[in-house]
Amino acid sequence: LRRNDPLIRKGRQVDPEGQPIIQGLASSNEQWMAYLMPLKKRAAPGDAIATLITEKLQEGLSYIDGSAPFPATVNGNIVTFDIGMLEYNQPIEFSYKVAASVDVRSVSFNLEDLEDGGANFEFFDLDNGFNFFFETEGRNGTRALGGAAPDTEVDFGIITPAYDIPTDIEVPALRFWHKYDLEASSDAVFLSISTDGGDTWEYVTDFLKNGYNDDIQYGTFAIPALRAFSGSTNGEFIDSYVDLSAYKGESIKIRFRLGTDDNTTVDADFPGWIIDDIELMDLTQYEVETCIGTLADPEIECNDSTTIIVDTNLATSTKDAESDIYDMTLYPNPAKTKIYLDVSSPISEIVQIKLTSIEGRVIRTSAARLNNTVQTIGFNLVDLDRGMYLMQVQSENGLSTRKFVKN
Repeated sequence: LRRNDPLIRKGRQVDPEGQPIIQGLASSNEQWMAYLMPLKKRAAPGDAIATLITEKLQEGLSYIDGSAPFPATVNGNIVTFDIGMLEYNQPIEFSYKVAASVDVRSVSFNLEDLEDGGANFEFFDLDNGFNFFFETEGRNGTRALGGAAPDTEVDFGIITPAYDIPTDIEVPALRFWHKYDLEASSDAVFLSISTDGGDTWEYVTDFLKNGYNDDIQYGTFAIPALRAFSGSTNGEFIDSYVDLSAYKGESIKIRFRLGTDDNTTVDADFPGWIIDDIELMDLTQYEVETCIGTLADPEIECNDSTTIIVDTNLATSTKDAESDIYDMTLYPNPAKTKIYLDVSSPISEIVQIKLTSIEGRVIRTSAARLNNTVQTIGFNLVDLDRGMYLMQVQSENGLSTRKFVKN
């Protein structure tokens, strides 16, 4: 097959943000990654050509043998899949798995799980004196914040506390989980960032995953050519990532702004937008390049590198329900130099209290006698690095665990 012959080309399907919909999905719990390859062979009608797909894996990833539906040949970091004969205009989707080290993951350095109803957030209104945010059910059955989208004109939202973005990390990123049912192109949510305490705001565009999906009419916010979140996530929470590299060394606030027009709303259980588990992290990601071709020319066309995001491996609620028998509260959370544990037990007993890393490495341990009266125990955190930690209370009767963030 020569380059001036009919070519096999990868379908350039794009999402509404104009990006190829080849996406990466990482699960640190099982330490595997999989993603779909939307591919399309474009040649003359009736043609069928033996096709290869070549994956160039970044160092640190290794292909899991047998995880793809096609024969695979591995040569160093290059995996070649023998797709077989592809007919004209024949699309194909498949997934495979790659292994990554359990020690390589994104590192959380601030988590707002909103279990306190956003107590340290600012609630603002830019229109009619009403802010329609309230506590609602979150993605894990816990609490979240929801903003209602009525059939009247509103413009309101929430502002996070100030966060210091470290300079000594590779890719500072914001992740938040959200779902929405909004009138498409009319009712919408978008993000802004302030570096001066909220006096001025910069529109956020640098999404790494699940960015804005719609163009918004001018009348909603009186902002021309605005892209934002609109339409519906079909009842499912999605995770959106924003690259914060431009803000290293800055103290930032993040604003989530919801606006609606003055006519209709959507027919949904909750017309509006719900946000949960707002997390700042040092993002770990891998790059994979995909090429499509033939035996004679295995790289007829290659796509831009696909990014695979590695999770922080955290259940982002600060409370784990599994065998949770002790009444425990950690505060402040996030904490800087000291954290306090309020704890009680339904019976009088001696327990072990452990402070561990998220991987389970014991950092400190102590014993305490508990009963049904709440005790307050303080822990010095000065010598701990930023990140996520666990506080565990354990006895022969059970185990309770809480997560906290050290800033």
